Formats: sequence, structure tokens, C-alpha cells
Amino acid sequence: MSDHHQLLSTRQAAQVLGVSVRTIQLWVEQGLLHAWKTPGGHRRIDQQSLLQLLQQKQREMPLLNLVALSSEPSFATQVKLHVSQWQLPVEVSSSQNGVQALLLAGKTKADLMLVHQLPDDMNAQLLIGELQQQNCQFILCSDPQQAQQYQVPYLTYPFEPRFLKPLLQQTLLQRVRQKID
Repeated sequence: MSDHHQLLSTRQAAQVLGVSVRTIQLWVEQGLLHAWKTPGGHRRIDQQSLLQLLQQKQREMPLLNLVALSSEPSFATQVKLHVSQWQLPVEVSSSQNGVQALLLAGKTKADLMLVHQLPDDMNAQLLIGELQQQNCQFILCSDPQQAQQYQVPYLTYPFEPRFLKPLLQQTLLQRVRQKID
């Protein structure tokens, strides 16, 4: 079974959403959460269904904050457009320089920073180190050689949004698991 369709117990789902087990049971009966019953009669909640409900319940407070850093304003616009179309609980902020991006990451408590082509005048190692101290994942949108140089995750350049969606979903699922533990 893939990460996108792992199952949670009713109790785990209640912990993630901060509600009672009975509320989860009612939401399953109402069709708000997709679930199955085990042969023993216990419900198992689909994590993707849980993410969708979280997104509906937490519109004002996203699960993830992403900072898009690029000297090209169209890059951030494209990222924001796709994230909103995917209806994921992700807030996207943007910056056109490294210093501003670091300040923004601190202010928004960013979980991810997506950097489109490292500017020549930016000290990438310093940026990556600062983000790691803030528990913010650095993702480079670049050619694989540049990403390997810094040993960071990357998306190919030119930017293909379809590769960003599974990365965001995986990070959201990790966030859900953290809430369970």
C-alpha cells in the first residue's frame, strides 16, 4: 500500500484532528472521512481522506508553510497557482532574494523552501545551514549537478509543477504522522 493510502485507527485520526473518537465515527458515517472496517469491526481511516478534511477544517491555519525563492516573479506565481489548484493545506509565500527569504522563513515558520536557480551572489551553504536550524527543508529547482553539489533534494529545471505535488503530499503525510506519535 502506498504512503498516500495508509490507514489510521479511529483513535489516531481523533488525535490528529483534536476531536473525540465518537466524532471521528460520526464523520465516517456522514461520509466526511473515507474508512473501512476490519474483520474485527474496527474502522481504518484513509490518510488522504484525513488530509482533505484537515484542509477543509484548517483553511486559516495551513499544515505547511512554503517559501518560494526566485528572482523570477512568475515562478512563485506558478507555484501558488498549482498549490491552490491541488487544494492542499499549504500556504505559499515568495521572495526574490536570499536574505528576505530567510526572514520570511523565520516569520512564517516555513517547513519548506523551494529555491529556483540559486543566484550567483547567494551563499547556498549558509542558506541551507540556517534553514536546517529552523527545521525547514531546502529543495532546489535546478539541474541535478547543482543539487548534488549541495546534497539537497531537487526538482528538475525547467520547473515541472507535477513533481512538486507528490513532494508536498509526502511532507503533509509526515506532518500527520508526527501528530499521531
